[in-house]
Amino acid sequence: MKHSTALTVALGAALVLPALTATTAAAASAPDGLSFEVATVNGSGCPAGTVSVALSNDDDGDDFLLTVRTSAMRAEGTGGSPQTAFRKNCQISLKTHVPEEKTFAVRQVDYYGAAQLEPGASGTLKETRYFQGMATAPAETKTFSGPYSGAWAHSSQRFSDLLFRPCGEDRNFNIIQEVQAERGTSDPSKAISTGIEGTGRTVYHLDLKNCFWR
Repeated sequence: MKHSTALTVALGAALVLPALTATTAAAASAPDGLSFEVATVNGSGCPAGTVSVALSNDDDGDDFLLTVRTSAMRAEGTGGSPQTAFRKNCQISLKTHVPEEKTFAVRQVDYYGAAQLEPGASGTLKETRYFQGMATAPAETKTFSGPYSGAWAHSSQRFSDLLFRPCGEDRNFNIIQEVQAERGTSDPSKAISTGIEGTGRTVYHLDLKNCFWR
């Protein structure tokens, strides 16, 4: 168990981000006109009022960071819990506003959460995202195996084939997340959990570029 905790601390230190400069709320905006607003949420992991967004800059001040928090996104249970307790999902649709001469894509995503997994148990995070009316980005899946106790962090990057929002078009940015705790061969009398609720969050690194009109 001590080994798992040490690994968690190392991961968290490697992926630590600058402090947010925007107030977390149902909407977030930046001085240059870029903004995001929670349009709709749906799913067992995000009851009304549990999803918020914030915008900040990275260390260099060149890129924007979109932070999404889901305060109820936690799957947990024991041997007597219903199967629905071990799986939580959330579909988030964000209304986006981008200046006409700009567009953006997601080039990196950092996930922060916590898990309590007994030996033989596992926890899984899944995510897909897409702009309204467009193809989805490749699905992201990360699995943690027990024994594990404490915070976890995971980062995913794309260096090519970025999916940019079409220039001059109003399209929502849609996110579908799922967390699942699997009992496996673990002791059914002991609780297991995983999630990105509480202090957990998902941070999207936005790659902005200019639109060139013909």
